[in-house]
Amino acid sequence: MYILFYLVFPGDIAFRFLNYVDKLPPNTLSEHCAPHVTVADINRAMLDVGEQRARDLFKVPVPNPRLRFLEANAEELPIESDSYSAYTIAFGIRNVTRIDKALSEAYRVLKPGGRFLCLEFSHVNNSMLQCWDEGVTTDEDTDGYMSSVSRKSVNTTTSTAKNAKKKRRYNSDSDNEDVKSDVSDGMDFGPTAYYSFQVIPVMGQLIAGQWKPYQYLVESIRQFPNQVRDIAFRFLNYVDKLPPNTLSEHCAPHVTVADINRAMLDVGEQRARDLFKVPVPNPRLRFLEANAEELPIESDSYSAYTIAFGIRNVTRIDKALSEAYRVLKPGGRFLCLEFSHVNNSMLQ
Repeated sequence: MYILFYLVFPGDIAFRFLNYVDKLPPNTLSEHCAPHVTVADINRAMLDVGEQRARDLFKVPVPNPRLRFLEANAEELPIESDSYSAYTIAFGIRNVTRIDKALSEAYRVLKPGGRFLCLEFSHVNNSMLQCWDEGVTTDEDTDGYMSSVSRKSVNTTTSTAKNAKKKRRYNSDSDNEDVKSDVSDGMDFGPTAYYSFQVIPVMGQLIAGQWKPYQYLVESIRQFPNQVRDIAFRFLNYVDKLPPNTLSEHCAPHVTVADINRAMLDVGEQRARDLFKVPVPNPRLRFLEANAEELPIESDSYSAYTIAFGIRNVTRIDKALSEAYRVLKPGGRFLCLEFSHVNNSMLQ
């Protein structure tokens, strides 16, 4: 089993995975399932930091027959096709200049049935936090990509800005001149866009001595779409752009957008029509007012179930997970994106 970790600087997720595997009971994994991990990054200095952290912090021996460090561009991976069982990228996809090309490469290197796992920042949904954070808009249009294509199960949601001139990588050696640089072209401050643009860069300057990387963090997040509901609409748009006969007739997707709050569904319908040009009503799309703990859905009826930043809002998470399991077909996929605990000791 070969697993590629790209831009998960400086490799901590990969090292934790290896340590987790080492603690499994004997014979849990068959011999052909023994993991081989590749940590890839376009920045050689980041890979050097990763090797050092592997040795010193995670006690993973380097060199290691199960672990290799690869300097590579996500848009042109020097890796054979159909060779990896999983590809992960955490908080890095928005740093790639051509996201569509990076996703295409991820699809190419994955084996049939391989998993693509992408963790990324997006917009704030909490109304109390929005009052601190809203008010910045971009003039640039974005194109959404969501892959869940027949031969390989590649699942992600992201966007790529047509104006990519601001996309660049930062590291600890970044030039720090003109720390109070202007906000990206096409962005305007609103009256309440306070925390993102006025607090985060200042904290970066005070704590890490770096202003620009933290301003870039905020700007690049702003180029990403709202992650809730929009996932479904981008998926339908993606399917519509596939070449003819890519999906067989029985694989034609039918999407259900569910929420316990009717008002949220009404907003979703409006966004589907106005922003994503998805016709509503639509035979492939329905909006369902439902409680995650008691879904009015037949058992074994769905191929995939996704929930993004919502599982923690459910009163009985165990009941919601049980319902998700019930409605999924055998072999169906459950995809959950959620916040968790902070591991950085300074932030703790």
